[in-house]
Amino acid sequence: GPRSCPVLLSQALYACSAPANTVVPTAFASEAGTAPSSAPRAGTVPFAPGVVPGQAPGEQARAPSPESPRGERRRPPPPCKWFARGTCKFGAECRYGHRDAPDPGSHSRGASRRCGAVSQGPMPSRLPLAAALGSPSPAARNPARVVRRGSRSPGPPRGSPQAKHPQPHRSASGGAGSATAGSAASARPPTPGAVEARSACQVVWCDQRAFKEDSASLRAHLEAVTQLSAKTHKSAEKCIRLLQKKRRARERAQLKLMSVFLVSWANAPVLAQYLAEAPHLSAKVVVLCDMHGARVKEAAERWAVQYGALVAKVAGTWPEAALVAASLAGSVG
Repeated sequence: GPRSCPVLLSQALYACSAPANTVVPTAFASEAGTAPSSAPRAGTVPFAPGVVPGQAPGEQARAPSPESPRGERRRPPPPCKWFARGTCKFGAECRYGHRDAPDPGSHSRGASRRCGAVSQGPMPSRLPLAAALGSPSPAARNPARVVRRGSRSPGPPRGSPQAKHPQPHRSASGGAGSATAGSAASARPPTPGAVEARSACQVVWCDQRAFKEDSASLRAHLEAVTQLSAKTHKSAEKCIRLLQKKRRARERAQLKLMSVFLVSWANAPVLAQYLAEAPHLSAKVVVLCDMHGARVKEAAERWAVQYGALVAKVAGTWPEAALVAASLAGSVG
């Protein structure tokens, strides 16, 4: 028909310009109204199965691997570093590559060449990894430290002057003996005269006013009267805690320390009870009742009777309490 003439003309032109072994596309045949024939045309060569038209005979398309995505090459596995060292225990089942890995003996051969050692025979498999890689042994790094059992240390020749006049040898046992002797001498108990010389006295002020700014003058007055540095505590609990910490040190040093406590009436009952139950302490207590009336002072005097000589005085004013503390400290000195 008139409609198929242009199609036939274009089909003829395409057949003339295409190579000899190409097949005319079926689209032209369908448009022309004729079914494509499966038989080869005259003058054409049938293609072998699997051959793509327009491709050279030796260049066959490689089928994509079902495991890898289409169009991507599968990368080879990285080389196995354990196989390179000769310690891979997986063998053929290892997921790393053993083909591209270097020979396990190449490290030891290269190391032996660098060190100047000539290997004779195969290297035993029981050698450690450091020896296989060529790392120096402890004897090679420091031969002076390696001494065989039963062998003597190298000394000077017999005919040398050093052998005739040997230098005095200082043994570690001699130093240890001297140190032991010194420690034994220091551990000896001191003489009674030395203990008396080390006897001392301290003044402790235990009052809730001890750390206030307006009480700085009271502390200065106490130190001036007693001529000693006064230790201050805000409460009896803190004072007792410090005495317990220093107990072991005093017992170890065998130090006889006389302590004079200037205590307010609020802290006196707790501190006096602790001092009465602590035989390792030599103490005197002065109770200060300057912030209370006459009734409170009388009650404090009745309370002090049960402690006997431990409570030296119940003072009603600060100057009176400071003078009593100074007299107690002076009697000790």
